[in-house]
Amino acid sequence: MGSVEGGGELLSLSMTAVAGLLVVYHRFYDGVALLFPMALGAAGLMAGARRHWVTVAVCALYLVPGPVALVQFKASGRVPSWIGETWAWDRLIVAHQAWALFGLMWWLVWLRWKCAKEAGLTRRST
Repeated sequence: MGSVEGGGELLSLSMTAVAGLLVVYHRFYDGVALLFPMALGAAGLMAGARRHWVTVAVCALYLVPGPVALVQFKASGRVPSWIGETWAWDRLIVAHQAWALFGLMWWLVWLRWKCAKEAGLTRRST
């Protein structure tokens, strides 16, 4: 996988940070823990591992207060009622950052597995 993920320390720390946020994320300042996966993504991109654009893109969702903006758009009438009054609005669209964390966690788990597989550390079935 390259030198960025060679030891997997930053990747493991990123997984731990995101897993912790899945359980306790409640404020935007908690997003500081996303510095670890952002550093992983930036280092991976700089090393030429293009798959890290996913990590950077998901972390970038936290650069703006998306849910607050969406609620304000709905309150000001910029969101049509046929969208803003559905179950998907509250559970999927406004909660997109929580879903992004969930996806990021599984992405990092896959990256960790891939890193271990390429290092020959995974168990082989016989």
